[in-house]
Amino acid sequence: MPIKILIRTLAMALAGALLLGGCKFATTTTTAEGVYFGFYTANNGSNPLPIYGAILPHQYAYFGDSDGDLYVLPDNIENGTLKGNVTAFPPFGQNFSNAQSKRSFSLSGQASASNGVVTNMTGILTGTIGGGSFTLTHQSLSTPAPSLANLAGTYQGYYWSNGASTAISFTLNSDGSFGFNDGFSCTGTGTLSVTPGYNLLQVNATSSGNSVCAGTVNGLGFTAAKDLGNLFSNAAGTYLYLGASNTNTGFVAELFKS
Repeated sequence: MPIKILIRTLAMALAGALLLGGCKFATTTTTAEGVYFGFYTANNGSNPLPIYGAILPHQYAYFGDSDGDLYVLPDNIENGTLKGNVTAFPPFGQNFSNAQSKRSFSLSGQASASNGVVTNMTGILTGTIGGGSFTLTHQSLSTPAPSLANLAGTYQGYYWSNGASTAISFTLNSDGSFGFNDGFSCTGTGTLSVTPGYNLLQVNATSSGNSVCAGTVNGLGFTAAKDLGNLFSNAAGTYLYLGASNTNTGFVAELFKS
C-alpha cells in the first residue's frame, strides 16, 4: 500500500476510535443538576425535617429545612462519593442556640445515578456542634425551564423560620430584574436568570438598610405548584423558592403570587 494511503487509513481509523471513545464517555457522564426533596435528621434525636434544595454543579448547591436553616453544599457533587465542607446558616435574622451565626460540617455520603442523572443522595454532616444525616431525591419538576415572562409579577412571601416568619414583598420583571423589601426594613434589588433545560433560577441580590440585611448574596431558586412551607394554605398560584448566601449569612425564602 502506498505510504500516503496508509497514513490516510491510519488517520481515519484513529479519528473513528476517538469519536467512539467520546461517545462512550458522554454516555457515562452524570450530572447532579436539578431540584431535590428529602429529609434531614439532626443528631439530637428530633423528628426528621422536610428539606428542599437545588444543585447547579460548579456554581451553587444547597438545601434548606422547614425550620429555615440553610445548608450550603460542595458545588462539585456528581455520581459516587460525596465529600467536602458544608456551611449551615440559621433562619435569616437569627442565630443558632449557642449564638453562632453559622456552623461548619464535614460531609460524607453517596450519590446514585441512573441514565446519566443523579437520582438520590444520602449524607452525614459531622461537626463540633450539631450535625445529622440527610436523604435527597431528584424531582421531575426540574424540567422544563420556567419562563421569566410567565414568572413576572408581584409576590408576597416569607423567610422560612422555626418561629414567626418575617414577610417579604417582591416584584419580578420580565427581564429577570427584581426589587424587594422585608420586615427587617431591608430593601434590595437583584436578578434571576434561567438555567436552560432545568427548572433552576440563578439568584444574585444586594440589600441594605441595617445590620441584619444580607448585603450581596448568590444562590439558586426553583418554582413549584405547591406550598412547601405551608404558609399560604396551599392556594393555587405560582410558588417561587430561593436559597442564597454569602460568607456571613444566608436565607431560605418562599414567595407566592396568585
